[in-house]
Amino acid sequence: MKKEKEEKKVEEKVTANDYSIEKQDQKRLKGISKFLYVIAKILKVFAIIGIVGIALVMLCIPIISSNIKTEKKENANVIKVFDKDIYYRRGEHNFEIFKLDDNGNETEKTEIKTQGDINTLNEVFDYLEKNDYTKITVYAEIVLALVIVALVIEIKVLNKVHDFFKNIYDKTTPFTEENVDLLSGIAKLSIIEFIVGILISIVSAIFINRGTTVPMTSIFTIVVLYAFIYIFKYGYKLQKETKGKIYSE
Repeated sequence: MKKEKEEKKVEEKVTANDYSIEKQDQKRLKGISKFLYVIAKILKVFAIIGIVGIALVMLCIPIISSNIKTEKKENANVIKVFDKDIYYRRGEHNFEIFKLDDNGNETEKTEIKTQGDINTLNEVFDYLEKNDYTKITVYAEIVLALVIVALVIEIKVLNKVHDFFKNIYDKTTPFTEENVDLLSGIAKLSIIEFIVGILISIVSAIFINRGTTVPMTSIFTIVVLYAFIYIFKYGYKLQKETKGKIYSE
């Protein structure tokens, strides 16, 4: 009899310890979920700010591009920005920016010394010298418009990510039909966002005369998302059959 009582006490102690560990795990899961849905909300705000900023840039580009001209001189080239003339002299391994006073003397001279910066500036000015500014404006506007579309899709994704992790935080189990639908929505939007990204890459490649690249990490992310959908579908189905719960009451 005494032995049975001791065994019962040990069993109750083990059960209590297991329950305590389970509650700690639940607390961690809820804490992570809350952190992630708050982060999703913050990122959504940044995306909205980005859309507003890009929209303003799109309004300014036609004004700026119509007031920029490049001219070739004997010893240097000049870029006219609104009413200011900025002279530059460039080569494969050198790039100098300066102004001329009324006597034709060079003033406020700046020499670019880093080869990477020289290469970048040469690409920019080479493009400005060889292309029509109307063409530049059209391509820039198309790229920025596509970026806004991508950000709008990203906001929709973040809304679903927010709802997904908030559900995990609020509900008694993450394996719900609503969460399966949210994951499916995230995956579908990610495919659309991937296609928009490809379009941005193609237009940008035409714009700067370079080859396009396919972001393999995006493809992998979409594959992983669909794997998670099947995992959650299976978890939801199993839970319905067993009437089980992930969280303790």
